[in-house]
Formats: sequence, structure tokens, C-alpha cells
Amino acid sequence: MSEARFASPSVAPIATLVRGAFEHVLRARLFALAAHGGAVTGYIAGFSDFDFVVFTHGALTVDDTLAIQRVTRDLDASPFGYLQLSRAVDVDDPAERREGLIDDAYVLFHGTLPDDWSFHSAQTLRKRGQEAIDRVPREIVRLSHDWAMANVAARSRLIRYLTTVLKPAVRALLCELGEPVLDVWRSPYGELVARLNRYDAELASDLRSFVELLPALDTSEDTAAGAAFSLLSSVHARSLGVRT
Repeated sequence: MSEARFASPSVAPIATLVRGAFEHVLRARLFALAAHGGAVTGYIAGFSDFDFVVFTHGALTVDDTLAIQRVTRDLDASPFGYLQLSRAVDVDDPAERREGLIDDAYVLFHGTLPDDWSFHSAQTLRKRGQEAIDRVPREIVRLSHDWAMANVAARSRLIRYLTTVLKPAVRALLCELGEPVLDVWRSPYGELVARLNRYDAELASDLRSFVELLPALDTSEDTAAGAAFSLLSSVHARSLGVRT
């Protein structure tokens, strides 16, 4: 199994700041830190989050998180929109799930992975993708209702969440269309657009146009939200067509 590199040299400084914060609070309890997602596969400056997993000796407690927040609250997350602790793993707990990350799509910026760690397989990623597609109709209803009453802060947050629903749905569709599963899940938006264009030029163009709106400012939030909802509906419908 192999690590990748950060998507750009601009990622390393924020990784260093995150590592410093966790080292300061956890000290010897910090086992490892691993970045994944856009930090490795490609990000949208000022919009994407810096996703990472922390591995600890002992569970990450509320007191730990409060202490870490005091250190990280004023960190400049550039070139990312914000920091996202996606998972905390207690390496001393035998009941803790020892699976995750995608081979060649993560970067360790502290320590090493546990010896018994296993990566997502094509099968598990395909399952995750199918689950993402299946929940699209429910998410459209829920998020569109949220959008109706959203204030300025909520609109920005909802657009970010819409992308977390859309991206795995697009990846799932591409897998159903026959694209290699692991390659698709390592692909940034630009490559997803190129792969989708082989099967549906109009849908690929719509995805490209949506990505170009990000990060959505006040004047383009409604346009971006409308485009995201439309894309989700189209991806879901296209997937149903492939399945039948």
C-alpha cells in the first residue's frame, strides 16, 4: 500500500499547523494524522475542506476537543475553506473499526497507520456509492426545505453540504457506467467531468459549470444551489437508467 502526495505545495503549511495543534494537546497520546479527500485528490481553493483522520491512544474526549479548539480557532485554513476532522480512531480499542482511506489517496503527516489497518476496496467503495445514489431523493427534499429558510451563514453551509452529496453520487454513476472504481474515487472534479463527458456531454457540462461557480459568493449562491439540486436530480435519474 502506498501514500500519495498533497495536491499542491500549498497544503503542507496547513497540515503542519494542524499537526502542531494536536501534538500540543495530545502529546504522547497522538498516534498518527492522515489527510485525505481534496487535500490529496484536488481541491477548490477557498471552498473545499481539509479532511483528516486522527489516530489516538485512548478515545478523543470532549476535554481534548475543547483544548484543541482553543489552539485551532484562529488558524488560517487557506487554501481551504475550513478544517474537517472526519474521524477519530482509538488505536488501543480492539472494537474500533480498522478500515478506511483509499490506497494512494492519503498522506500521513504524523506517525504511521496501525499495523492492522485495511483500505477501502473497490467493493466497499461501490457500496458507498450506491448508498449515496439511493439517498439523493431524500436529500433533495430535506436540503431544499432547509434552503427555503436559510440565512447567509446557513446558505454557505448548505452549498458545501450539497457538494458532499453530489460528489459521491457522480462517482457512483461513473462506476455504474463502467469506469474503474478506485480510479474514480481518487479523481478530482476536473477528472470526474472528463470521465462523465465520455457518456453524457450535457451532464458533464452542467457539472463543469457548477464547479466553476464555487466558492459561491452572495450574488451566486442561488444559482449554485439551483445548479446543485438540478445536478443531483439528473445524476439520480441517469443512474436509474443505467441500472435498468
